[in-house]
Amino acid sequence: MSLPTWIVTDLDETLLHNDRTISERSLDAIAKMREMGIRFAIATTRSKDHAQPYLDILAPDAMVLSGGAVGYMARELIYERPLEDSHAHRLFSLFDGTRTVENFVVDTPSGRLSKEMVSSGGHPDTVYSMFVWVHEGRSISEIDDESGDALYTLLWEPRMYRISHRKATKADALRHMLGDVAPASVLCFGDDLMDIGMLSHFHGVAVANAKQEAKGAARAITLSNEEDGVAFWLERLQRNWIA
Repeated sequence: MSLPTWIVTDLDETLLHNDRTISERSLDAIAKMREMGIRFAIATTRSKDHAQPYLDILAPDAMVLSGGAVGYMARELIYERPLEDSHAHRLFSLFDGTRTVENFVVDTPSGRLSKEMVSSGGHPDTVYSMFVWVHEGRSISEIDDESGDALYTLLWEPRMYRISHRKATKADALRHMLGDVAPASVLCFGDDLMDIGMLSHFHGVAVANAKQEAKGAARAITLSNEEDGVAFWLERLQRNWIA
């Protein structure tokens, strides 16, 4: 492809090594692309507080957080899709009364809350997403048959689900934020089920360690996260452009 207008990358298992660090090689490759006038963004399932150490290092031009529930252009919040209040509160009540749910955590504007924090401190007013682990042999469908405008997504761990607003996806947030940019000029890197939408809508490149579904949605495959696959792809773009 020609030089992109934007580069967007997932963090965990994509840009980050397995020990959750960013290599100097990756930082250098990103910096060189930005020096060429290309803008840089991250799109992560992490909440803002869990992503903050990487935001401090990367200083992205835009960021999609909480799996697509919120999106910032620079420091301005321009996209927000929380769960409907009534549905979130109904879910909390169902969690208290069901043997299906083993554990859950909740992403809110003030940070990520554990099951114990929610139980002791009351239900938060705004919920960006819930991460729910069901007991073995149980199904997420046993929790709620009135899903309304919510999206239930099976995630990377066994029996782990994300419950969110139907438009709280990385792809929806990026489409809104980059609405005036041609999708083919947005280069996206990802690895898991949460990345499928952006990998298929934009110019998607999956790392070699990606889930098969993510690889199937992408246009190309790069090296693994442990091999600095994002940096490898960006370095190749730089070399081809200079040549």
